[in-house]
Amino acid sequence: CCLELRERMAGSDCYHEVDVAGSGESDEWEDWSEVSSTPCRDLFSDQTFDCVENMLKNCKEVHSLDFDQFLSTHRVDFYSRIKLINYIRSEHPRPADIVDRFHMLAWKDDKYLKPVLPDDPLLQWDFEGDDDDDGDVDDNDELDVMTTTGETVEVCGIDSTVLAARLRDSEARAVAAEENLSQTLSDLQQMRSVMRSVVEDSSHSDRHQLRHTTDSCSSDDSEEDEYFASYSHFGIHKEMLQDTVRTGTYREFILQNKPMFTGKVVLDVGCGTGILSMIAAQSGAKLVIGVDKSSIIHQAMDIVMDNGLQDIVTLIRGRIEDVKLPVDKVDIIISEWMGYFLLFESMLDSVIFARDKWLCHNGSVYPDGCSISLVAVSDQKQWDSNISFWDDVYGFKMSCMKELTLAEPLVTIVGHDSVVSTASVVKMIDVKSVLAIDLDFTADFALTMTRDSVCTAIVGYFDVSFNGDVALSFSTGPNGTPTHWKQTVFLLKQPVCIKKGDILSGTICCRKDEKDCRSLKVFLSVNTPAGQQSKAYCLN
Repeated sequence: CCLELRERMAGSDCYHEVDVAGSGESDEWEDWSEVSSTPCRDLFSDQTFDCVENMLKNCKEVHSLDFDQFLSTHRVDFYSRIKLINYIRSEHPRPADIVDRFHMLAWKDDKYLKPVLPDDPLLQWDFEGDDDDDGDVDDNDELDVMTTTGETVEVCGIDSTVLAARLRDSEARAVAAEENLSQTLSDLQQMRSVMRSVVEDSSHSDRHQLRHTTDSCSSDDSEEDEYFASYSHFGIHKEMLQDTVRTGTYREFILQNKPMFTGKVVLDVGCGTGILSMIAAQSGAKLVIGVDKSSIIHQAMDIVMDNGLQDIVTLIRGRIEDVKLPVDKVDIIISEWMGYFLLFESMLDSVIFARDKWLCHNGSVYPDGCSISLVAVSDQKQWDSNISFWDDVYGFKMSCMKELTLAEPLVTIVGHDSVVSTASVVKMIDVKSVLAIDLDFTADFALTMTRDSVCTAIVGYFDVSFNGDVALSFSTGPNGTPTHWKQTVFLLKQPVCIKKGDILSGTICCRKDEKDCRSLKVFLSVNTPAGQQSKAYCLN
């Protein structure tokens, strides 16, 4: 519009005379020459000149800095120019510093958008670089500009393409800035909505409902996204942190073995809220790198900052198989990778990957030892509520549902008084040397009955060991303090009467699900006094 045109031309030293026929606005046009005639202080001294043009001339001749050409050469835009001018007026650098150290100076700070001199005419000056390379202006050129009322304005000495380019450039910058701000606000709102939906619509207290993928996994992207989104919810992290057996053992081991961690580089695989990373830093590690794909790592970054450990703990978002670490090797790997029945979620595969890629020759992995055990239990009430229930549902038979129910193991707390046999270890894992292919296994077991009872299920649990200078361990078995891992219950097809001293022998086969490697397929064959019972289960 005409008013914008006047504002843009107000600082032009090319302006001579404007005649608007019948506009009645001739008084306003007199303000156009104010900038060019306003006294201007020198950039590099306290000398004041009668106008900007003479100040720039002095800058070129006395200080050997053609400021106009300098801005054009370095393609300094409008806002950057404001910062640079205010920086010079505020910090008083030498002209040579501006030329030689231009990209190293701190003039880009937004605080220099605030004018140092009130009504500084140099900030309002139109430099040659503002012409967007539209060429030189011929003083004899004239242009006809149509006003918003349809009147013609004759402007001497200005190329119409220059003015049009200036107007378009200013408008484009304003629109772009507004769009960028709008997009940023939209992204923030979308992030809030996603997090809110996770909190409100997801109930993820049971880890056996989660999915995960690694390089060897055939799960699709949606399952992978679902898995990591689930770990973005604070609830599951709260549950794990409140597990004093889990978190307390890790903490005690790291702190009681401080000499092992002092001065070392530690990698925390699946760091979550960063609790293990911070404990390692507290124990003297010189660098701790925490890696997690879940967005909870953003909260972990805040947590690390809140505890003043940002100089030691570095957090990286991504799958351990995909990220690039800031070091070539690490001295220690720590990870809380265990899932239900130890191997559910296959996170140990990721630890093995990290171990083989980044652990130094004499490095350590903690925990370094694990085992899976089985026991027989007697809980008729549990069996009836899950299996007999389908015999009569409001007067209807739904017996076909029994097979579906049996196929899915229960993850629950098993009372120690329901255990009716000795334990049998079916899998031992040395984390320092185990291979991913070794995690699928088949083993025989033999459970000796400790009293007369009715066996309703075979229950699985795991033990974990940390073998340092000070060794620690914990168990997730029914005879120990309950943990968030609970126990995994494989219900029998039919309860079996047993007597003290009887032996239930059998075979267990455990392997990853072909379609979802984070799930486990378990096959149990049990020889009982009443005959053999076999059943395939899927932990998913």
